[in-house]
Amino acid sequence: MYASGSDVVLLDGQLQHVQTIFGSTCGYGNTKVSCLHCAESTGRLVVAWGAEVVIFEPSNVDETSGPDSKGQGAGLSNEVSTYNEMFT
Repeated sequence: MYASGSDVVLLDGQLQHVQTIFGSTCGYGNTKVSCLHCAESTGRLVVAWGAEVVIFEPSNVDETSGPDSKGQGAGLSNEVSTYNEMFT
């Protein structure tokens, strides 16, 4: 996993592209990712754009229209837990 500008790119164990989370889709198109972390035990991904934090949770998606329409069986969703709070 790595950040590129306002986007987060997820890779598998073989360093193959799995999913891209576009900052513009989340409303952060002009803000660079300032921090990111993946919790191995839950699969949750925490991304900070500036001082705003968003938590993504793994979710199953339709295998024919997966995150990048490559037949992936899982994706990330921020529908369950989204926190937009200022941390100091």
